[in-house]
Amino acid sequence: ALAGLRVVVRQPVLATLTLSTSLGALAGGMLPVVVAVAATRAGSPAAAGLLLTALAVGALAGSALWTRWPAPVRRAPWWVAGALAATGLPVLAGAAHPTLPVLAVLFTIAGVADGPLFGALLTTRQHWSPPELRSQVFTLGAGAKITAAAAGAALAGTLSGATTAAQLAVAGTIPVAAAAVAAGGFARARHEPSFAA
Repeated sequence: ALAGLRVVVRQPVLATLTLSTSLGALAGGMLPVVVAVAATRAGSPAAAGLLLTALAVGALAGSALWTRWPAPVRRAPWWVAGALAATGLPVLAGAAHPTLPVLAVLFTIAGVADGPLFGALLTTRQHWSPPELRSQVFTLGAGAKITAAAAGAALAGTLSGATTAAQLAVAGTIPVAAAAVAAGGFARARHEPSFAA
């Protein structure tokens, strides 16, 4: 595991990928709590499940699109950055008009971006990981995202007294900030892994 951790820390693309997608997962962990609060305040607690279903349906559609038209491997990191922004912007837009029908549409759009985000994440991680350490790199990346999602749920819990608009603004801003981190890191990184040179 230490060898895999060294690769993640020292390889700029993997380090950027892990940091940015973990930030994105922080927002993902917030959403179930934010949605539950929003639906309860709107007088329809059951609508929380519908909003999360809208997100999942969008993600399934986005995954199907990625499967049909995947980005070239060398462009996959930039798809991660773009998709992070595209998952956050609809949620951020929901802060301006946080009614359940509007949120259902916006969450579906965010979900569509989430499918390519995951596909590009896996493509990038596979391409830039040394084959003999790939399982460690994947495991560490997954662990970081799971931890970040849990932290996001805790963060959303602490913000549950804030307005729905404020909660959505925080949950939408985090992936947009993560996209900026990703873009900056990928721009400075080597474009090919050293073991492929």
